[in-house]
Amino acid sequence: MKDNYTIDKKKLILALLVFILGLGMTLGAVYFEYVNSDSRENKIISSLLSIEFSETNGLVNLTDQLPVIDDVGIKNNSYNFTLQNTSDVAIDSEIKLELDEDNTNIPLSAVRYALYINDELQTKDYIHDNLVLYKKEDMAANETLNCKLVFWIDYYYDEITQYFSAKIIVNGNSKDIVK
Repeated sequence: MKDNYTIDKKKLILALLVFILGLGMTLGAVYFEYVNSDSRENKIISSLLSIEFSETNGLVNLTDQLPVIDDVGIKNNSYNFTLQNTSDVAIDSEIKLELDEDNTNIPLSAVRYALYINDELQTKDYIHDNLVLYKKEDMAANETLNCKLVFWIDYYYDEITQYFSAKIIVNGNSKDIVK
């Protein structure tokens, strides 16, 4: 009888050790996931430009927006981002859109936008076919632009069901340096 008691005690100790080991591994995995969760801002850096979105990921969506006059549309929520020349030379940069054609049925001329750079209105226009919203030539080395883009649907566009989806894209081209 004593042997059965010893065997049961050994099984109980073994089961308790397996339970503690499993609990430790589970808590370790949970802690690892918590510590390594991605809480970074959306930041993309290339050899020429860095773009950092503060609130969004650069996706523009105007699904089910009502057409409004410019004075109202310009007050819509904005897409804020910082653009920085990370190279040692002046570059040409441009801010443009990449359409999600599967989720866009509105003519580009019906989508209006305003672009502020360093809190100064640079342009207020409709989206053109080339999708370029702004060009900055000779952007100095390490120069930073604080950008704010606002989109709305033009008041004179009278379709009921419209949707527009795009990504904000930034391109940079180095300048040729002749010595």
